[in-house]
Parts: sequence; C-alpha cells; structure tokens
Amino acid sequence: MTKTFRDQRLALGLTQKELATQCAEKGAQVSDVTLSAIERGLWAPRPRLRAVLCTILSLPIAYFDERADEQVTR
Repeated sequence: MTKTFRDQRLALGLTQKELATQCAEKGAQVSDVTLSAIERGLWAPRPRLRAVLCTILSLPIAYFDERADEQVTR
C-alpha cells in the first residue's frame, strides 16, 4: 500500500512549511495552507506541483491519480 501524502511527508521529517520551501526551490510555488488542503483531499495540485511533490516525497507520479479515483468511488 502506498503511504499517504501526509505519512510520507512526516516520514521524511518535513513540516508543511519546509515542504513548501523545497517546492519553491524546485520552481513550484505553494503555501503551507495549500499543502494542508492537498493532504486533506480538498484540493488537487496542478501537473507541475504534482510532479515536484512526487519527486520530493518519493511518491509514484500516479499517486494523485489513484487518490482521485478513490474519491470518485466513495
């Protein structure tokens, strides 16, 4: 089973602010508030941010697609 976005962030020892900073360093501006919304499934990141998040968190690129599928079937 793939770890959740939040689980993976915490496993890497990153706060939402630290993750936002790392995203900005890779050219994807995002706030910690937006990251919180993404973690709670309230907002889906656009392709650029999605790719950066998956790279930083070592998640499969399809992670957000799988998550969207889960929400549709609920």
